[in-house]
Amino acid sequence: MMKLNKDVTKILEWLSTLIVVTGVFLNSLGYYPEGPIIMTIGSIFWIIVGLRWKTPSIIITNTVIFILSSTGLMYTYLA
Repeated sequence: MMKLNKDVTKILEWLSTLIVVTGVFLNSLGYYPEGPIIMTIGSIFWIIVGLRWKTPSIIITNTVIFILSSTGLMYTYLA
């Protein structure tokens, strides 16, 4: 069971990285709202990885990314 947890975390780690890099790429090309939406999804996955690793720096960094990306999207579409 321990190996399965490590495997799932490793897959989630690399999937999260791919998602965040894709979001950064789309942001750099000016794709809005696609870039921030993808960044938000990637940050959620990284928060999960950070919780599994018990690493506060990853949890805090990605929580801030999630809050800022979500706030920007809500400000644009709900205000």
